[in-house]
Amino acid sequence: MYKYYNQAQKLFIILDEDTNFPKGSFIRFLNDFIEEQIDTKPFEIKRKNNNGGAPAKHVKMMLKIIFYAFSQGIYSMRKIASKFLSCHTAFIYLSGYQTVNHSTLSRFINYYLSEIQDIFTKILYITNNLGYVTKNLIAIDGCKIKANASKKFTGNYAIFEKKKKTYEKMIAKLLERANRIEDSSFDKDKEIKNIGRLKNNYENSLKKINSFLKDCDDKNKKVNLTDKDSCLMEKDNKYFSGYNCQTAVNEHGLIAMNDVVSNASDRGITEEMVMAVNDNLKDSGIPETKNINYLMDKGYHDSEAIGNLIKKSFDIYIPFHKRKALDNSKNVTTTHCKIWKSGSNCFLECPGGRVFEQIKVSLDGGNYFYKFYVRREGCKDCKYCNKCIDLVKKQKKFVVKKEVFDNLKELNHLREKMDIPFNKDIYNKRLGTVEPVFGTICEHRGFKKFLVRGIEKVQTQWNMVCSSFNLRRLFKLIYS
Repeated sequence: MYKYYNQAQKLFIILDEDTNFPKGSFIRFLNDFIEEQIDTKPFEIKRKNNNGGAPAKHVKMMLKIIFYAFSQGIYSMRKIASKFLSCHTAFIYLSGYQTVNHSTLSRFINYYLSEIQDIFTKILYITNNLGYVTKNLIAIDGCKIKANASKKFTGNYAIFEKKKKTYEKMIAKLLERANRIEDSSFDKDKEIKNIGRLKNNYENSLKKINSFLKDCDDKNKKVNLTDKDSCLMEKDNKYFSGYNCQTAVNEHGLIAMNDVVSNASDRGITEEMVMAVNDNLKDSGIPETKNINYLMDKGYHDSEAIGNLIKKSFDIYIPFHKRKALDNSKNVTTTHCKIWKSGSNCFLECPGGRVFEQIKVSLDGGNYFYKFYVRREGCKDCKYCNKCIDLVKKQKKFVVKKEVFDNLKELNHLREKMDIPFNKDIYNKRLGTVEPVFGTICEHRGFKKFLVRGIEKVQTQWNMVCSSFNLRRLFKLIYS
């Protein structure tokens, strides 16, 4: 026997705020937070429909929908409008029983880019008042995320020159194919329509390529013509066009700073990230931020940035790259040498004990170096000769960047600090602080690709992802 069921039966659902979304639920927390804490005046300044036109969708209602969707791993405005606003009880409640078109949601975000980004700072300010913005440590790290860009439009000047010729040949072949269609052909209209569609696609692609070839400044740089702000990234031995998304996380698991850069390497943005965290924390109500421990991995090891930050009294923790012992290395490199500075004179001592002095700075590839030349004559009795000078014909060259000597005092200070066991224990907190954030955002909530193009829109989307993460994290801290 089966219990009777009838799918055609009409169903009437009553949504009661206190029954369906009681105090202590995330939906109610998000609703009350936006209602009570978010000021709509910055949004209303831009709106110009006081004297005419259709009434706009309420700002708070739109923010509730968007932030709740992002907190649940739903990032497509089309999916929000078509699949959730009409049948998901949480979205129905947060929208005030209204429907919103996906284009309205997209236009709202694009129109209020800066205002939406400011909400992140507002959330941080409130969490500080609640005592959850730490003054102990900040872990900074980056994650490479794919851009909304086509693979076929990635390349440099030479690659796009070849693609231009390919598209020209393909268009010519389509025209020949169109001329061969017989009037008596059964599918003549369908065939002409398909040829026209393909020809239009090829011509648009060719137009995009011609525009790039005409305005190209650097012929060796690889770019993506779909999203020119994106950069070629490498992750898990795979190359793709994407963005380097930065976050700074405190010991409570809250994101204190977020940013997006079009640079695959973290090395050139070390000082920029620390200063951005410093500014964000000051905006959230913490006046003194230099005593915070800033933890970064080896990818942020920039001699000049380290020197500048230590000179500004920031307490940073960045480990040095561990090199192989000389006995296990195939040849002698600069990393096996000792360096020091006395006045304007720079000194280098090789593993064999020879000391070399250099005053002159050499410019090579846009960077300044001190170059120490070692001649064969004085190295015959050295036990490392077979790993060093014998590998070259007449002399060997040890090269050290000028910025290393300029910041040698600060680098030695950091090296000594990182060798202390207590400081090693502090640095070991980095992995468990920042990596779970990326795991939650990218793996658990499925944010693996941007759906917008251009650095400004990408920054806003990443800001919204981080803001929604902070809202859920704050909810857990309060109600756990």
